[in-house]
Amino acid sequence: MINHSLHPHELQTFFITHELSNNPLIPQLITWGKQYAELNPHKTLTGLLSAGYSRRIVCTRDVLAVSALTREDIIEIVDFDAIKQVLLIIGKKAPIKNTATHWMIHNARTDIGVIFSLTLQEKEINDNQLPEILINTSQPIYEQVKIILQTLQHHTKFIINEKNVFITARTFSELHEYLRRILQ
Repeated sequence: MINHSLHPHELQTFFITHELSNNPLIPQLITWGKQYAELNPHKTLTGLLSAGYSRRIVCTRDVLAVSALTREDIIEIVDFDAIKQVLLIIGKKAPIKNTATHWMIHNARTDIGVIFSLTLQEKEINDNQLPEILINTSQPIYEQVKIILQTLQHHTKFIINEKNVFITARTFSELHEYLRRILQ
């Protein structure tokens, strides 16, 4: 049954189970965050991190510091219905709306293995070549994703609404190399 009292762009979340996911990519997300923290102990990266696994993704449930990730911070999104705004997940807590954006992109672009939506604290990046796009966040998620997918045709990294760097990569090591270069 659909909850009609929801805002038209709110997500309805159904839990397959409230247990922690056993997806094999979860340790990789946690390890990557710790490795990054070891290389850059003075920078705390916060953002939404996800990795694709078949038609599912594992994703941080919220914008979090990647250096301190635990299994409890990560959910597995099994499915998403963009029209009805319904997420089907495995995990302890409901995620933020942007996790659905990650799911749609991973499923539309199988060449993307990892997405990191890095929250900018200030102009802290050293990449003047990044294009900037504006997205009306009051639009439905699928409309926002269309804009992102159009941008991804030409760029794997870009700034959204002046506050997030959207980074896609095939692997965690590719993501790591890019971040190492721009966050010096």
